[in-house]
Amino acid sequence: MGERDQKVKIKQRLNALLLRNKKLQKSLKPTQEITMKRLQLNEIQLRNNYRLTEIKVKAMDEDIIRKGCPGVTL
Repeated sequence: MGERDQKVKIKQRLNALLLRNKKLQKSLKPTQEITMKRLQLNEIQLRNNYRLTEIKVKAMDEDIIRKGCPGVTL
């Protein structure tokens, strides 16, 4: 359970970083092209990490259900 809680915290942190990234992209001036490209690249990496963490948490949940409830089928 401790590992799952840690992954959930990481997922929440990634979500907060994604929101912050979007806010920064909106506040940029049109002349700051390089910064915009870096933020877009950063957003892609954050989204990928978020999806991976989401998959891991889902797999952990299913594993907990299988071990804790042997009569339940998924």
